[in-house]
Amino acid sequence: MKKKLFAFLAAVTLVALLFIPGTANAADDKDKEIIVGYADRVDWLPFKLMEEEGFLSKRCDEFDVKVKLKEFKNYTEAVQAYTAGQLEGVTITSFDVLQPAAVGTKTVAAIPNASSNGADGILVRKGAKIADLKGTKVAVQQNSVSHYLLQKALTANGLTEADVTIVNMTGDEAGRAFLIDDSIAAAVTWEPHLGAAATAGKGDVAFSSRDIPGEIVDLTVFRAETARDNANAVRAVVLAWFDAMAYLDGKDTRDKAIQAMADAMAVTPEDYKKALVGVKFYRDADKASKYFDSPELKNAMDNLKKFAVEKDLLVDKNFSIGWAKNSDAPLQLTGQFLDTAQGAKRANKIEREGNKIGNKFNRMFGRAET
Repeated sequence: MKKKLFAFLAAVTLVALLFIPGTANAADDKDKEIIVGYADRVDWLPFKLMEEEGFLSKRCDEFDVKVKLKEFKNYTEAVQAYTAGQLEGVTITSFDVLQPAAVGTKTVAAIPNASSNGADGILVRKGAKIADLKGTKVAVQQNSVSHYLLQKALTANGLTEADVTIVNMTGDEAGRAFLIDDSIAAAVTWEPHLGAAATAGKGDVAFSSRDIPGEIVDLTVFRAETARDNANAVRAVVLAWFDAMAYLDGKDTRDKAIQAMADAMAVTPEDYKKALVGVKFYRDADKASKYFDSPELKNAMDNLKKFAVEKDLLVDKNFSIGWAKNSDAPLQLTGQFLDTAQGAKRANKIEREGNKIGNKFNRMFGRAET
């Protein structure tokens, strides 16, 4: 009886796995090592878990592919490396991905990692407001997602960019400069700089991504040729991301996950937990897939594209975003690789149900079997 039952469960699991797109008849270049860059920002640090806890290496073994993660302390450098062709994939915001796609780096989004819900913000001096910034210096990286956030804040408070003096620097530099240079009235930055300024009593967050919900989205993207020629390498990264999410949410593993990510940012676990409040992770493959096809994301991308056109960042004014699978648009937001994670989720569910049935049968007939 047991042998028949175990054979049945094995067959069920095999059938489930066969429905995971890409696990069969793959044509990847197995000798090519795919390099994916990620920035040490609170919303992408699960990549640290993917590496340290072996989630990525396990998935690579399953697909027989090679993927190497490259850590960047500076987010801008990661984006520049991708644009320069030094990376096959990168973590990037939904605004910043427009530019490389527009200048010839045809790009496919594989994962919506998170929506910023306060993790990006504008620091002002204690007691000040956005409306008080007229005639002052504001540190911000021009033509970036931070610049977009600044414009949103100024417009909401009856100001324009002409009312402030922009000091061009990266988000990390802006956060550090705000702490030491009192001539800077405001800085557009992200965690952990937002929390550090508040802890030091140097400033307050007057406007953040929480004020424009769903408009700043963090993605993991790949070059279109990589998505085509090394699809299983992309799938390995996608599955490893959701493995890391499960690890972060696990009752027995959450504290260890928090500690590892806090160490990577050189902050305390308590500070990292505070920073996480401003991040809405996409933990579930089904929800992530639905998000890629949602009016919310499409509206957000329309707003970002409009800003990019206003700043002459898109040479092609007819630049298009592909929302359908197998689109040929320079930027594709289709969620096609999330099918793999959804299939794995279904397979795991079938296996769990099979195990329940097996346990029930064993309890019923175990004593009578030899």
